[in-house]
Amino acid sequence: GQDLLSVDMPWLGSHALLLKQCAFEALESLLTPHGELLPVPCSPKLWVFNPTCILDALDESASKLVRFSSGRLMWVDSYEFREQVVATASVFKLPNFRASPTFFSHEIVRQIKSLGVTGLDFTLVWKSRDV
Repeated sequence: GQDLLSVDMPWLGSHALLLKQCAFEALESLLTPHGELLPVPCSPKLWVFNPTCILDALDESASKLVRFSSGRLMWVDSYEFREQVVATASVFKLPNFRASPTFFSHEIVRQIKSLGVTGLDFTLVWKSRDV
């Protein structure tokens, strides 16, 4: 019973970033060096961003993790990355998850925000000791 605002990037989850036409046009040149923009067969036309950089960057011993009974990673309460692995990464996912969140560097976040697309928010999950 509540009207929702229309946004350029509807939320599906941190593992799958959706883009409407205006977001696609604004972000295509920024995102394609870091992954694929794949069309979603629906109307209105949408794309999903699939980062192609998968980094084994999670320092599991220093992070606060929640695991399934099988030992597989379920959730991360507090991220700690191996700095030498993420130092030059702009956009990446982790191999530890079935569907990893997408991680962006501060510079990519700044660039996305400067383009004024709506519907996407960022949460700082880790800060480099060098920043």
